[in-house]
Amino acid sequence: MALIPRIVLYHDVCSDPGDAVRGLGVSTPVELFREHIEWFCEHYTPISLAQLRSGELDLIATRKRPPLLITFDDCYRSVPRVAGPILKKLGVPALFFVNSAPIVDRRPLLDNLLCLIAACRGLRTASSFVAPDSAPAETIGELVGARVSGLSYGSRQSLIDRLVGAAAIAEARAIMDSDVYCDLQDLAACKDYGIDLGNHTHSHPHMRCLDAADFDLEIGTPGKLVHTELSGYADAFSVPYGSREDATPAILDSLDRQGVRDVFLVHSVRNRAAPTAGAWYRTSLVRDPVSSLRKRIEWLPRIRQCRDAIRKGAHR
Repeated sequence: MALIPRIVLYHDVCSDPGDAVRGLGVSTPVELFREHIEWFCEHYTPISLAQLRSGELDLIATRKRPPLLITFDDCYRSVPRVAGPILKKLGVPALFFVNSAPIVDRRPLLDNLLCLIAACRGLRTASSFVAPDSAPAETIGELVGARVSGLSYGSRQSLIDRLVGAAAIAEARAIMDSDVYCDLQDLAACKDYGIDLGNHTHSHPHMRCLDAADFDLEIGTPGKLVHTELSGYADAFSVPYGSREDATPAILDSLDRQGVRDVFLVHSVRNRAAPTAGAWYRTSLVRDPVSSLRKRIEWLPRIRQCRDAIRKGAHR
């Protein structure tokens, strides 16, 4: 029986994230991240994307130390500058899915804008920009997940324009002058740290809101940046927010026409030897103690796999 790859996901590696990131709850403290990687080295065989694709995991890893791929999403500068040296010292490869809007257009991502506004002006103000006629969201997660996910692509882009241009929230313009996002030099340095680059869309939209005409910009722009300028994997794609709702057969077919070979979601369910329904699943880790990692990576995905099988059988 072929070995099953485990895949984990991080975003920001920072012990004291700024206002544009803190409320999103995606930052892993530096020392905890180091402990995670050391634990992975003891219990798994860290692999690269090329090894994942090789079809030879049985020759690389063992059942006692199964294969594990470490991935990062978004375009946070802490990945090459903080996580990179840790990974290099321990000889661990990784895969970093990047957004191109902060680099190509110097345009901040919507989630960071809303997070910054909520920190500086309050969640009520941030909510009013998204849905002025609705009750304020109770959390940033609700605002980004339930409210923003319902916007059309055009409405989402217009919202970013309004947020950046609003005189009342001039703080938002400071994101691009901070250390939040990578620049081209940061991304070029990833190779030295053993970090491959992949595609995470141009502006981090919910895929469900894209029309066919939007795919060239959202998939093609970061693909060109990653492949042409940085020699990365334009055909490895991480779905923003990681939801299966954004990986419908129609969307996967559109990604295939864009030349995407591997699609990565989240969901913390167990992979098989090959992508399940066209996608690899990942376990998202943030502030999880080392003592919980085996449960998060091994036990819970198996439980969810059994649960899903039971639900699927009940609906037949």
